[in-house]
Amino acid sequence: MFAYLAFKALTGRYPDALKSAHQKTPWKFDSTLGLPCLKAAKGTFREGHGVYATTVEEAQKYAEDYQAAVYLVAPLPRKRAVVGEAGWRAEAAVCLGPLTKENAPQIARLVLIAHSQGLPQVKDVLHWAVEQVCLEAWWATPYRDLVLRALDELRDAPFLYIAGTADPGDERVSNAVHEAFWKRPTIESAWCYWSGYYCSNVAWALALTGDAKYLYLAGRNWRDEYFYKSISKALVETRNAMYLYLAGRDWPDKRFTPEIAQALVETGDAEHIYLAGRDWPDERFTPEIAQALVETRDAMYLCLAGNDWSEKRFTLKIAQALAETKDADYLYEAGQVWPEERFMPEIAQALAETRDAWDLYLAGRDWSEKRFTPQIAQALAETGDAERLYLAGKDWADRHFSPAIAEALIKTGNAKYLYLAGRDWPGRRFCESITQALVETGDAEHICLAGRDWPAERVSDVLKAALRKYSNAY
Repeated sequence: MFAYLAFKALTGRYPDALKSAHQKTPWKFDSTLGLPCLKAAKGTFREGHGVYATTVEEAQKYAEDYQAAVYLVAPLPRKRAVVGEAGWRAEAAVCLGPLTKENAPQIARLVLIAHSQGLPQVKDVLHWAVEQVCLEAWWATPYRDLVLRALDELRDAPFLYIAGTADPGDERVSNAVHEAFWKRPTIESAWCYWSGYYCSNVAWALALTGDAKYLYLAGRNWRDEYFYKSISKALVETRNAMYLYLAGRDWPDKRFTPEIAQALVETGDAEHIYLAGRDWPDERFTPEIAQALVETRDAMYLCLAGNDWSEKRFTLKIAQALAETKDADYLYEAGQVWPEERFMPEIAQALAETRDAWDLYLAGRDWSEKRFTPQIAQALAETGDAERLYLAGKDWADRHFSPAIAEALIKTGNAKYLYLAGRDWPGRRFCESITQALVETGDAEHICLAGRDWPAERVSDVLKAALRKYSNAY
C-alpha cells in the first residue's frame, strides 16, 4: 500500500518502456520493487523540480494532448514530496499500473483501503475514489467503513447531500455521518449540538458546510423526514444570490421562509432579484424585492423587469430608476419593448440627454409615435455624428424627421455622408444646401460619385461646375 496515490499521463509500454508524456523522460524498471520508477536529478528537488502527479481529470487532459495513457502512481516511500489537494511533486515516484475504464472501481477501492489503513491520500483523488463507488453500495459491507473514513476526511457538501438523498431508510446513514463528524469534537460542533442546531446528523453536517449549492439541492430533493430548518437557515446565511433565488423558485412551501426573500434582497444582486420577480410565486414575492432592484440602478435588469414582470410586481419606480441610469442602450430598449402603460416620458427625456447618437437614431427609427419626442431629433442633431444623421434622414418616418437633422449634417462637412444623403434621402428632405456643402469640401472622389449616382434633378449647376473642376483629379 502507498500513500498519496495519484495519476500521471505516460507514453510507451508498461512496465519497462514508459516515458513521461510531456517531458519524454524515461522511467527505469526497478527490479527490487518490480515496478517502473522515476527519480529527479540529484539536488534539483529543492529548486522546484521533481515528478508531478495529479487527479484523473487533469491526467486525462495531458493524455489527450500527448497521445498518452493514464497511470496510477505514488511517491516513492522515504523520499520527499510536496502534496496539495489536487496532486503532488515528489523527489521520486513509482508507477503501479494503467488506469482503464474497467479497472477504475478496483483502483478506487485501493485508494479507499489505503486511506482506511492510515495512509494519507490526495484530497481530490480520495473524492474521485468515493465517486466511483456505486451509490447503493455506500452503506453496504465492505464499502461502509471505507466510505465512512473518506467522509471523515473529506467532510464536503456533495457527499453529505448524496448521503441524505441515498439514505436507505434506516439509521445507518445518520449514524455513519454522526460518527465521522463527531469523532473529533470541536467547540463549534458542541455549540451547534447544545443550541439545538443539531437536528439530524446528515442535515446538521450539510448545514455546517455552508455550501449553497448543496443546501439548495437538499431543500429541493430531500424527503421531508430528512429536511430540517437548519438547512434553510444555513442557506440564508450564505447570502448566495443564485441559490437563494433558486430556493424561492423551486422549494416546496413548507421549506421556503420569508428570511430567504429578505436575504436575497440584502445581496443587492440585480440579476437574481430580477429573476425572483419574474419567476417566484406571488405568495413569495414582496415589495422589498422590487425596491431592491430599483436600488441596484442596474439598467439591464431594470429594463428586463419592465418587460417581463407582471402588473402586480412592476412599479413606476423601476421606470424612474431606469431613466436615472442614463444608459442609452437600455433606455432605447425600454422604449422599443415595454408595454404602453409602463413607459414614462422621463425615459425619452433621459435618452435625449445621453447624446448617444446610435441609440438616438434607433429610437427615431423604431419608437412609436406616442414615445418619440422632438427632443430626440434635436439631441441627435447636436451630436454632429455624420453617419447617424445621414441614417436618420434615410430611415426615419416623416413624423420623426426634423430639418435640424439636415442642417446638422451640412455642418459636419463630411463628404461621404453628404454624398450618401444626396443619393439616398427622399426628395422632401434633400436641399440644395447639401450640394453646396459637398462642393465646399473639395473632395474630388465624392463630388464625382455624386455626379454619377445622384438623381438627375439633384445635379445642379453648382455640382456641374464642381464636376468640371474635379473630373480630371478623380
